[in-house]
Amino acid sequence: MTFFVIIRGPLGCGKTTISKLVAQKLKGKYISVDEVLEKHDLIQDWEDGYIAQKSFQKVNDFIVPKAKKDLEKGTPVIFDGNFYWKSQIEYLIGKLDPPHYVFTLQAPLKVCLERDQNRPKTLGADATKAVYKKSTEFDAGEVIDVTKPVNEIVEDIVKVINKQKMKRNKLLFRKNCEGYFITKDKKVLAQNTGKGYLIFPGGGIDAGESPETAVLRETLEETSATIKSLKKLETINFIWDKNWAKTEKQKRRYTRFKGEEMHLFSGTIKEFIKPNEKHEDLWEGGKLMALSEAIKFIEESKPFSNNVKLYRKTQLKWLKKLLNN
Repeated sequence: MTFFVIIRGPLGCGKTTISKLVAQKLKGKYISVDEVLEKHDLIQDWEDGYIAQKSFQKVNDFIVPKAKKDLEKGTPVIFDGNFYWKSQIEYLIGKLDPPHYVFTLQAPLKVCLERDQNRPKTLGADATKAVYKKSTEFDAGEVIDVTKPVNEIVEDIVKVINKQKMKRNKLLFRKNCEGYFITKDKKVLAQNTGKGYLIFPGGGIDAGESPETAVLRETLEETSATIKSLKKLETINFIWDKNWAKTEKQKRRYTRFKGEEMHLFSGTIKEFIKPNEKHEDLWEGGKLMALSEAIKFIEESKPFSNNVKLYRKTQLKWLKKLLNN
């Protein structure tokens, strides 16, 4: 799975050299925030004695589309910058779906001053002190001591990334099921959540329960529908990234599982029965919509985020097949 890395720290801490070497080690794409600032002349606006947050917002608007293209190709992206505004970091993380790793490079001011003086194009003691003061107001992600040799620093960063990736990879997939159940007039059991996506009957597969039993149980609990001609379509696995978990329930699941093992089914609605008691997951309101309407709704939610891209494409594939059969 691809990912992006933010390497931040004070002027003179060696972050550009380190970032380029990390990009080389990971076979990734290097992006310099300072280069974009200069190229687009975004250093005119100031805020509290520093380049304004809105200038960095504009930088992000330039670099995010470029980063997305590389990430979609499976290429890691390494961002190099002071990142002394938290808003800049939060914006990048919010706009890019894949997993991310943030590193704060840490060195004494004396070391930063000496390194600035010794490079070909010095920025001066005043600038170094000012940026140092601002960028060290907070730490983000993993703190890395950069007073060591550069090759050791690069290895430390790569080890942290690999360790975190391995930790997630050892987790199991959460077993889940979903059904696309239709009527003779090409309507499907589905409901608009009002949050920008549709839900279809399904849910978690209990321990010792088969996917077939689970999808029939979940469908009955959620819609009061019984199903005939149940057919297994396929099973897909997709991995959650850090931005997937929004609710407290999702956050708890994220610590236990690395993603979904989704078992997909089709079938025909036999009848709706009156439940003996109202289940807590029972849908309120309409339960059926035209297959063509469901397909259109999902199509209009493009582009899909990396979290759900495989899932949404698979939904569309089977819904279209059911419509055309």
